[in-house]
This record gives sequence, structure tokens and C-alpha cells, in this order.
Amino acid sequence: MPLPLSPSREFISEPGRPAPGVRLALCLAAIGAIWLLILPALAKVSSIRGMIDRHESDGVDPSAKFYSELPAMPMITRRVDEIRRAQPEAFGLSGPQQGHSER
Repeated sequence: MPLPLSPSREFISEPGRPAPGVRLALCLAAIGAIWLLILPALAKVSSIRGMIDRHESDGVDPSAKFYSELPAMPMITRRVDEIRRAQPEAFGLSGPQQGHSER
């Protein structure tokens, strides 16, 4: 039985494979590069910039934790209810939904 402080096999890398700490650092560096370099560059692409601008003008807050926290959500909910009353088969659901307009 190994001592509690001795390294176990799960922490020893196979030959030719980076150590677990190095692998973690590489993963964190990749996530950081994507977050700090690639995503901001993508936000400058005209088609993506157009989507971002449209969402901002519609009141979509990307930091909202729940869709119900978006300022545009009451309007969206009312519109979905109107569509479902006019076309009960819309959205693949059966029958009109009741009582969601008052949110």
C-alpha cells in the first residue's frame, strides 16, 4: 500500500506525454486564447457584428442568467401566445397556451 503522500500512478505521465500540470496549463492557455483573441476578432466580422447589433437593439442582454431576465422577454412571450392562439399547431405543441401574457 503506498504512503498517502507518495505519488500514485494516476499522477505520473506516460513517456512522451506532458505532465498533468503542463496539460492543465495548455488547456487554460487555449481557453484564454479563444476568449481573448479569437472571440473578439470574430465579433468584428460584418455578419456576426450585424447579429450582435440586432440583438442589442432588440434588448437581448448576453449576461442575463435566464431568458426571463431579458427586457424583451414579455414582448416575446406575448407574441408566442398570439401565434399559438392563431395557429395551435405552431411550435409542435397541441392547443393554445393560457396565462403567459401577464408576465
